[in-house]
Amino acid sequence: MLVLLYTVAIVLGLTVGPVLHHIAVSTSTRTPIGTPFGACRDCDVPRPLPYVTCPNGHAGQLRERWWSLAYAAVFAGTVTVTGVSSEVTAYLVFAGVTLTLIITDLDEKLIPNKVLYPGGAVAIVLLIIEAAVSDRVSRLLPSLAAGAGYYLVFLGVHLLNREGFGMGDVKLAFLLGFFAMFDSLRIFLLGVFFTGFIGGLPAIVLLVMRRVGPKYAIPYGPAMVLGAWAAIAFGEPFLGWYLAR
Repeated sequence: MLVLLYTVAIVLGLTVGPVLHHIAVSTSTRTPIGTPFGACRDCDVPRPLPYVTCPNGHAGQLRERWWSLAYAAVFAGTVTVTGVSSEVTAYLVFAGVTLTLIITDLDEKLIPNKVLYPGGAVAIVLLIIEAAVSDRVSRLLPSLAAGAGYYLVFLGVHLLNREGFGMGDVKLAFLLGFFAMFDSLRIFLLGVFFTGFIGGLPAIVLLVMRRVGPKYAIPYGPAMVLGAWAAIAFGEPFLGWYLAR
């Protein structure tokens, strides 16, 4: 069964990945999602399908292929974390949505509502259904509280310094807090720690190297997502290693 799940995850990444990448590019550049799969970089003619060459014979986009492989790897990693369990579907949606948001934030420093709202809502609803099926409804209230608390912390920072976190980061915090806390409180707190480490270290390095100025806006969404992912995937082994020292 686990082998089948890995196969489904990889196939899903390679087939749905180009679609999610297309949605990311379309929303971040504010172009209609229903347009064909990206304009050819050589002649600007839209391609009818992902992976294919353009009508004039030019090769498909290399970036699209790399991100599709990233989706496949992330989905396979999700199966590794959840195993054969009822929550795998919710976490696959969570992984797909958050990876799409990483792309939009890296491209345009934007967390689009068109991706976050419907994708996040589906992921949360699936997790609620999983909690009901597996008799873990008691975890939902702490998850809701953690998501709301994480949201309020980011909102407070945003209101104090609007050049820091954008409202997209604030709204993303709720989704990440909800999923991290569904695991446990220490995974949630570890996710906050990892987020600060992952987000702060590149900023310090860039400032020291004088590649950016103090007011340069660095996308923080990827650090938030990677911090939550790291805690959910590696939190327990990390804590076991750290506490055994």
